[in-house]
Amino acid sequence: MIINSQWKVTQGTIFSCAKAMGIEQSVLGLIITARCDLEHSKSSLVNYVPILSFEQWLDLYGNRLIINEVRVQVLASFKQCIADLGEAKALVDAFPIADILTKFEGLGFDKSKPKPYAKFVECGKNILTITDPEFRIEEAPEDIKKRFCRLSEKLHKDLVENRIADLHFLPATTPDECCLGYVAMLREIRFLNAEIATELSKGLEYRQYIELVSELGADSGQLALTDESDFGVCVGELVSPYIELLMQRLTTVFSRIGVPDYDRSLLDEMATHTNKKVQL
Repeated sequence: MIINSQWKVTQGTIFSCAKAMGIEQSVLGLIITARCDLEHSKSSLVNYVPILSFEQWLDLYGNRLIINEVRVQVLASFKQCIADLGEAKALVDAFPIADILTKFEGLGFDKSKPKPYAKFVECGKNILTITDPEFRIEEAPEDIKKRFCRLSEKLHKDLVENRIADLHFLPATTPDECCLGYVAMLREIRFLNAEIATELSKGLEYRQYIELVSELGADSGQLALTDESDFGVCVGELVSPYIELLMQRLTTVFSRIGVPDYDRSLLDEMATHTNKKVQL
């Protein structure tokens, strides 16, 4: 899947000192420009997508996705608790959660149903906890932690199996690397001047980069080369058929076409027809 750098920039090349939205430090990048365009210098720009380590992605995006899903689940449970107490779920849309909890008597909740009422209070407090701006999963109630762990497992599985449309999982970026993997951000397409990409394949120091940017009159923010300690270099290459898989998924992100779903009644009619055939 990954081989050592061939010291040239081609589709699938992985390099250091790339940039990514929302991250100050440098990340890795993966070249996505067509091989023929690079081989024959057909383009003045070379495109790449940022690659975050799994840990970076989890801290920036993954945990937020999980917490948002936990919120959805807890809110659904709270609405069901309200229904179990004989009240309308729409109360949640009309009143703040805190008000529903503190003014339940005025809203007519039946406290003669101790178990549903206790669950209602628990779910309401969980919502207040998880919507707190200073919420930390480490300090969350047991129910929220369990939900978080279950959803984490599902998210990790979807990520590794490449079921998340705008992300692509890579187990490593060099042949012998032992790590938790990397995440290519397929929606965040960035660019390098072709001349900068060529120098990057040889190894690019900070001063070289600044001089080259000045000569080209180019954007100095293309790479995260910010001081003498930074050094941009190709570190590995994603090879066939894995680069083709990534490119297939990348193009799908931007070429999907949404059309209306078929009417549910059609599925019901199909089921009825099948049931008749087997005499159910």
